[in-house]
Amino acid sequence: MGEEAKEVKIKYLYNTPEDLKQYFVNGVYGGRTPQGDIVCTFYFEHSLLPEEDEMVFRGGKPVLEASNLSNLRLQRDFKVGLIMSPDQAKNIGMWMIKLVDGDFKPTESKTDE
Repeated sequence: MGEEAKEVKIKYLYNTPEDLKQYFVNGVYGGRTPQGDIVCTFYFEHSLLPEEDEMVFRGGKPVLEASNLSNLRLQRDFKVGLIMSPDQAKNIGMWMIKLVDGDFKPTESKTDE
């Protein structure tokens, strides 16, 4: 005869260190390690501030020229690197997609399956 599944209740305690850092990121660079783990290095991409600038005005209004955009230079500042198992990456990725799509209300990812 089959046994009934025993219910287990786990209480998680959260510790937030005083020096917790949060970063705004808008991109990620990464891949797999030789062991198969997932490496994600998150970055913030922004345009570089020029050392100096010159603007043309006609009739008291600035003239935006296409040549100003052709010399656009972007910088990617790496903020944090994460290494995780493929299962963890998949669970976190699915959690993020559900969160963005509005299909998931809790604020945490269930990654212990």
